[in-house]
Amino acid sequence: MMKDHRKGDDASHVRSRQTAKELLGHAELPLIIRARACMILGCGTESGYLDMRRRGCGSLE
Repeated sequence: MMKDHRKGDDASHVRSRQTAKELLGHAELPLIIRARACMILGCGTESGYLDMRRRGCGSLE
């Protein structure tokens, strides 16, 4: 997910966002994984991206 996000092309960003959305559906995953998923979604321009940034930061506090 993080490697795809860093590549910079549109297809990689779509894959990283899809992976992040799937990971957020698993509450049993470690906090750092879910926080990174929120960070990936928070870097987008889709609706709700600001909320995802807040979730990612709030989960780390």
